[in-house]
Amino acid sequence: MGLLTVLVFMVIAFQTQCTEAVSKDGTVLLSLLNKFTAPPNIFSSWNSSDNYPCHWKGVTCHPHHTVSALDLSQSQLSGTLSSAICGLHNLKELYLASNSLSGTIPPELGNCTELEHLDLSNNSIHGQIPVQLGSIKNLRSLSLYDNFLNESIPLSIFGLRQLEVIFLVTNNLTGEIPSNVGNLTHLSKLWLGENPLVGEIPSSIVNCEHLTELYVYENQLVGELPQSLGRLSKLQYLYVTSNKLGGHIPKSLGDCTNLIQVELSNNSFSGEIPWEFGKLSNLTWIYATQNQFTGRIPSSLGSLHRLTQLYLNQNLLSGAIPAELGNCSLLEELSLHTNKLEGFIPPELGQLGRLQILLLSDNSFNGSIPPQLFRARSLRELYLHNNSLTGSISPKICNLTQLQYLYLEENQLSGPIPAELGNCSLLEELSLHRNRLEGFIPPELGRLERLQILHLRNNSLTGIIPLEIVRCQSLRNLSLGHNNLSGVIPW
Repeated sequence: MGLLTVLVFMVIAFQTQCTEAVSKDGTVLLSLLNKFTAPPNIFSSWNSSDNYPCHWKGVTCHPHHTVSALDLSQSQLSGTLSSAICGLHNLKELYLASNSLSGTIPPELGNCTELEHLDLSNNSIHGQIPVQLGSIKNLRSLSLYDNFLNESIPLSIFGLRQLEVIFLVTNNLTGEIPSNVGNLTHLSKLWLGENPLVGEIPSSIVNCEHLTELYVYENQLVGELPQSLGRLSKLQYLYVTSNKLGGHIPKSLGDCTNLIQVELSNNSFSGEIPWEFGKLSNLTWIYATQNQFTGRIPSSLGSLHRLTQLYLNQNLLSGAIPAELGNCSLLEELSLHTNKLEGFIPPELGQLGRLQILLLSDNSFNGSIPPQLFRARSLRELYLHNNSLTGSISPKICNLTQLQYLYLEENQLSGPIPAELGNCSLLEELSLHRNRLEGFIPPELGRLERLQILHLRNNSLTGIIPLEIVRCQSLRNLSLGHNNLSGVIPW
């Protein structure tokens, strides 16, 4: 063999070596570029001349240089996911969340048998969830939320016994929650909200003994909550809002002592709110609005020392507000409006130093507004309208220096409008109409530079409209009719 022939052979061999320099996994990754579009910087490190892809952006490798994870979340990707991805035979984690991917989930993804974490959330993927994903026996987390997936959830998904996390919220999934959900004994988080799912919550769900988060809100679920729900002793978040659920709340829920948030609103639950709720010492909020709850508010709720929000409005609750609620020292928002509550407003509510919102309107409360209430100096919104409250408005209301909204209309309040209201410098809306108030309109109201709404109609006010009112430069809605006012309108 001549020298020239040898040199030619060596050049060809060198070129072949350069062409095949990247590993098999690298070749698979480069093939994905045929389906993806992204800004130049995303794939600038993906160099075909590298021996291995382990230093490429988004790529993580095993010690033996095979790809273990691909994370291109929030990379401004568009295009579709290629079935070639399963050529990465040792791939355990695939994260493509928060991009603009479209198309469908390739059924061939079921061939990624080593996959443990799959996240395609927050894209524009449509079509059904492939039944073939049920072949990924090692899968521990499946995140497909915020897409346009439709049809029913495959039973095969709920046969993946290693699953710990299922995030399918905000899609167009139909059908029922698979009855075999109880097979997922390792499941800790189940998010199925914001889909048009129908049927009942499967009773087998109580077998998911590690479940901490159950989100099935904004579906079309019917029936009752499983009576043995208390077996979910690790449950922390229960969201069933905006369904068609009914029946009584199971008393066993009081055994879920790790519960932090309970959302039951906008259903057809009936019966009494269980006394056992008072055992849930970790609760920070309860939302149970727009149902058909009856009976009294349990005094046991006063034991919930971590409670920050309690919303029980728009039910059929009766009786008095339990004074024990004054023990909920962290309470910030209390909404009991539109019920059949009666009796006095407990002065103990004035102990709630963090209370910012108090809604007690549209009930049958009587008696005077307790002056102790004005010790709750964090109050921003106070709604007591449409009750049968009597007495005068205390000058101590000036203690509420954070007050922005004050609604006391449609009661039987009498006496003068306290001039001290002019010290509530943050006040934006003041509604006192349809009472029995008398005397002059305080000129001090002219200090309220942020005041936008002032309703004083249908009282027995006399005198002139104070000129100082024109200083309320934000005022856009003024109602003074049906009084005994005189003089000229100062505008």
